[in-house]
Amino acid sequence: MKARLRHEEGSALVTAILVTFLVLTVGLTTAATVDTQQKQSRKQRERESTFQLSEAVLNTQVFQLSQRWPGPSDSPYPSCDATTNVADCPRPASVTSGYTGADYARVSWSTSVRDNGGALSTYYDEAQAATQEQRDANGDQMVWVRAESRLVDPVNPGRFKRRVLVALVRTESNTLRGLPVATLVVDHFETTNSGNKVIIDGNGLNNEFLNGEIAVRCEASGFGTTGSCANYPRTEQLEPNKVTFRPNPPLSTLSADQLDLLRIRARQEGNYYATGCAPSLAGDRAGEVVFMESTGSTCSYLGNDKYNAVGQPGVVIVGSGSIYLAGTSAFYGLIYHANLSNSSDFLVELNGDTTVFGSIQVAGRGGVRAGSSKENLVFDPRSIENIKTYGTAGIVQNSFRELRVAN
Repeated sequence: MKARLRHEEGSALVTAILVTFLVLTVGLTTAATVDTQQKQSRKQRERESTFQLSEAVLNTQVFQLSQRWPGPSDSPYPSCDATTNVADCPRPASVTSGYTGADYARVSWSTSVRDNGGALSTYYDEAQAATQEQRDANGDQMVWVRAESRLVDPVNPGRFKRRVLVALVRTESNTLRGLPVATLVVDHFETTNSGNKVIIDGNGLNNEFLNGEIAVRCEASGFGTTGSCANYPRTEQLEPNKVTFRPNPPLSTLSADQLDLLRIRARQEGNYYATGCAPSLAGDRAGEVVFMESTGSTCSYLGNDKYNAVGQPGVVIVGSGSIYLAGTSAFYGLIYHANLSNSSDFLVELNGDTTVFGSIQVAGRGGVRAGSSKENLVFDPRSIENIKTYGTAGIVQNSFRELRVAN
């Protein structure tokens, strides 16, 4: 027995080595498989994280477009990233607070807005988009929004992975309803000319528009006499010589919500003035909305300026204060005074050879004074019938997609 133990013959050692090798092989294979799966899981998680971030900043940029739509004559949108903290961009702090996981520690993002002009009308192309303006230059109420997120490689910081999303965005446009289609709607008015020329023409310049109503809501009675709420010395000064007396109509023809919509549009077009006088009664392009919240004093517009154009009427909104037009100027559109201070003064005054082609409407107890050597107010219903307001911006159906980009 002892002699047999001293012998090195047999297969036990070989078997043990083979079993050990097989166990190590299986273990190493399993470890490699687990490591591969973990890497794939990490890559998938990082891809989802960067996609979610790209989608989030794209949606945030779309929301910013709802706050200020970059019209053809407005300031272009800036290119935005995680270091840009301006009004038209997604706020970096808000984005960061919503994405705080480990996957976002190495992620950066950027957004851009481009017009959909030319070949980009319905399909996005990176090379052509780079040549487009960063605003709605063609005025079709649509722009492209591009959002990109980058994940930096932890081993090689010079390398990164990109996810790029694009979408065509359209702003809603609605026609303003509820305004009376009238030449003049006020509490009271007067003319200061004693001649027999037409001052307020409710039939249009060439009698092409008939029966443009002249309406007053004052409590006094009687027309055409000094001290009345419709004071015009000669019947020839109104054409037709007819004033509608409405003692109990709504004091405002625009609701607070409608005024807010016009404020938004004026801001979007770059024509909103919280205090003081607007430099012009028209925007950079004919047909825009100019909103003066509080003039503080009388805003005077003299000279021979032409505001807007025939067939392209604009809108002037005054919250409080007064405006004065004189000289040989011509305004095409609607002048609406919201009279938020509930004044009973003459809030809109026309003098000289100035002419408003459209409509003037004053809320509350405010009045209008006119008087010159020619027609000061000429009715044109187009100034009222097609006033547009902008709503929220939204992604056009089937335009959202991911771009294939090199990493």
